[in-house]
Amino acid sequence: MVSDLIDIYFRSYGDETQPKWMNMLLLRSVLTGQWIGGEHEQICRQVLELFCDVFHRVSGNDDRMTAICWAMSIVSPAFLLGASNTDFVSLSSSGTGSRTFLRRLQSTITKQALFTAGLIDK
Repeated sequence: MVSDLIDIYFRSYGDETQPKWMNMLLLRSVLTGQWIGGEHEQICRQVLELFCDVFHRVSGNDDRMTAICWAMSIVSPAFLLGASNTDFVSLSSSGTGSRTFLRRLQSTITKQALFTAGLIDK
């Protein structure tokens, strides 16, 4: 469930069928609240609540602050990438901001999330 949720989240921000600028616009709009308008806060809150709910279910830990920290460790890298297209391109080893880079980032985040939720040892 955790891996699938992270995969869905990352796919929504790294759609290969869209031009890179469109993915950056989507990320930036979520980050800044521009372009989407008033729905921004509600959308972000719902995504965060979904991740918190999953954390509670899989870990058995009902501490809200821990759940929020866990959720933010998953969603924050996408926000960081949305801050600047130049940063996104420069962070990838190919210099193109490739899907391979996003997949590696997603894999790292998934392992960290599973470990933090107590679902894997290392």
